[in-house]
Amino acid sequence: MKRKAARTARQAAEQQPSASASAAQQSRLTACPDGVVLMVCGFLGADVAAFRLTCQRNKGLITVTFLTHRVNGILRANHMDGVLRVQPPNEGRRLRRHLGQLTFVLGLIYVLENGGLWERWAPLFWLGRSHGRISTLPATLSSDDLQKVGGKAVFNGRCEAVRQCLTVYTEQTLPANHPFPFDDRNPPVRMRDVLSASFRDAVVRCMRDCRATRYVTTKFALPGHQDRSRELVTQAPPIWGCTIASSHVMPPGGPRQRVVVVCGDQPGDTFAAHIYLYLHGATASTALFTTERAQGGVRKPMTVARVRQRLGNDDMQAIFEDSLNQFA
Repeated sequence: MKRKAARTARQAAEQQPSASASAAQQSRLTACPDGVVLMVCGFLGADVAAFRLTCQRNKGLITVTFLTHRVNGILRANHMDGVLRVQPPNEGRRLRRHLGQLTFVLGLIYVLENGGLWERWAPLFWLGRSHGRISTLPATLSSDDLQKVGGKAVFNGRCEAVRQCLTVYTEQTLPANHPFPFDDRNPPVRMRDVLSASFRDAVVRCMRDCRATRYVTTKFALPGHQDRSRELVTQAPPIWGCTIASSHVMPPGGPRQRVVVVCGDQPGDTFAAHIYLYLHGATASTALFTTERAQGGVRKPMTVARVRQRLGNDDMQAIFEDSLNQFA
């Protein structure tokens, strides 16, 4: 069966019309053993270009390097190359060490290709760096990280969001009166008695616990402005152009909460700022948190400027009025 598949792939390569340079490259591929043809024929042209025939002694290193190139391609395709990178292959040629590297890279390819939409995590990595939870980016993936994922059966049994990160509601265990709908890729979770609309939303809320986060101010909504606060708490993202807007409920019968990240989730951001919107019955309030260090006492000018830019004049007046002027 394998020999037949390799023969088919080889024949297809030989039948492709090409220039003389391309023909020379094809001849190198068709001269490979059946196992190599089966491995390479499914890859993209850029991946094949990274594969080089070499002497028998260096075959192992080239194989690991070739597969590492494949991992980097997956990270780029998911816009994760700025936040994750694979540990470079060790140049040593001991067989046991090489087999360990090969197992690691092959396992990493499986996790990345079967983990779902990874690009949704990139802003959270930048947010974690802005909060000081991640020292530098890109973070390096090592064999230790892969071991934490568990076996293939365990990995495949998890929902997408947990496969990507590492107890979550299932469709059967989600209560009928739960405030959030079920999404099998990113289901609701309960953490510290707080219900979050998704696993990623729970991660966003945990960022406030970082020591670098500083409270700025709280403002209660004026009569007549509660409806706007209610809209902001319940509407689907993006809000004010911000793509990270997590939703939470503090049970039983507690307030509904929306966390909007106005700064800190992009590569060029130097600080993180969150707006917390609270809704409890007829009462609505808004709180602002930031990692920006105070200047001249209590001033946080960059945070105030970013909030004004995001909210616009109408929402700025309705939610904060003039309460941020003292921090500008």
